[in-house]
Amino acid sequence: MKLASRFSYRSPVLRSDHPLSDDQIRTVAPSIFAETPHESRSQRYSYIPTAAVLT
Repeated sequence: MKLASRFSYRSPVLRSDHPLSDDQIRTVAPSIFAETPHESRSQRYSYIPTAAVLT
């Protein structure tokens, strides 16, 4: 699977007539489904899972 990107003319591209499934997204961007914040975040950081935002 490839994602569209404008960072380079050689960047991979995925075109589809329908939205990506969670499994497809998880394949190319697993960090979106992290259940806890990165350890470098302070206690003041309010964690909101990206997967919840996508849903």
